[in-house]
Amino acid sequence: MENLSSSILQKIVPLRHELHQHPELSGQEMNTADTILNFLEPTQADLVHKNVGGHGLIFTYESGQPGPHLMFRAELDALRIEERSVLDYRSRFLERGHLCGHDGHMSILAGLGHYFGDKRPVKGKVSLLFQPAEETGEGGLQVIESEAWKGNQPDYLFALHNLPGFPLQQVLIKPGIFAAASQGLSAHLRGTTSHAARPEQAKSPALVLSQAIQDLHGFNPDDPLYEDFVLLTVVYALLGTPNFGITPGSAELGVTLRSFRNEDMSQLQQWVEEVVAQKAKQADLSYDFQYAEVFPATINHPEAYQMLLDTMNTLDVGYQILEEPFRWSEDFGYYTRDCKTCFFGLGAGEYRPDLHHENYDFPDEIMATGLEVFLGIARQILG
Repeated sequence: MENLSSSILQKIVPLRHELHQHPELSGQEMNTADTILNFLEPTQADLVHKNVGGHGLIFTYESGQPGPHLMFRAELDALRIEERSVLDYRSRFLERGHLCGHDGHMSILAGLGHYFGDKRPVKGKVSLLFQPAEETGEGGLQVIESEAWKGNQPDYLFALHNLPGFPLQQVLIKPGIFAAASQGLSAHLRGTTSHAARPEQAKSPALVLSQAIQDLHGFNPDDPLYEDFVLLTVVYALLGTPNFGITPGSAELGVTLRSFRNEDMSQLQQWVEEVVAQKAKQADLSYDFQYAEVFPATINHPEAYQMLLDTMNTLDVGYQILEEPFRWSEDFGYYTRDCKTCFFGLGAGEYRPDLHHENYDFPDEIMATGLEVFLGIARQILG
């Protein structure tokens, strides 16, 4: 694939720089989708689905012969973080940037499109999914609930994520759980206000809020109730308003929950709700819970993982089998409901700024490795 890889890289490096300059936030990726659509138009995909789960796209290249349906996925969205780099192609917008590498992931997939535009698979078909809203955990769920997905689910779905802190171009693989489940839980406490000179006439949630925080900080992750790693992080607490004449009547507490197993997440969520509810009831406060950024665990299917491992053993690419899952989350886990999935990492350099850092930039030189691994998987499954 060397010559083809070189010609593809000449196309996708400028594409990545263009995408990097024009980041769009989750659910707002209209222009990003148009850029991808225009870039892949010359490949004459056999089927193109637009507006998938929002601004998502699916391009399908068919062999005309029976066989498996293989899909690869990348993400369209950027982050609400201001880029601080001095790159010529730095973001043109304040407070948003491709500081997680989705510009690179999209470009690798776009390169695959140009490969399959020139050379269709021998059997079955291959699809490229450009998914919206990964950063909020909404996009994966929206895609599998879309009409474009239903009835056209792939047999196998693969994706990668670049990983700073690991050697450049090293592929990171792991059987089973690859990344944690997580969700944000917001507890709302409501009482009544009073004049600050008459606090006894109020139902202030101040004491309940402080007691709940103390109890949550006493959480025991080694409780035999949990089968694997669980983590609870208090991330914010709001009480009243900056008005010195009012005893507060409302409060809000935010907690991030993480677990390696989806079953443990349910147990952890129930425990947090019980802690807050018990304190609120004792103080005669009303309460409710809301959830945001819900990510299921990313779990690699044994068959798909074995295909990735077999592929790595045929390529001249270094790889490492990880022992522990990552604590961060990915909405790729939603796809396990409908197909055999596998997610892997691609080393972005040991001394590169971390993901979501204001000076992070995806390294162009690892795109060739991503292409090679994806094409190796495609050869194994589709001939």
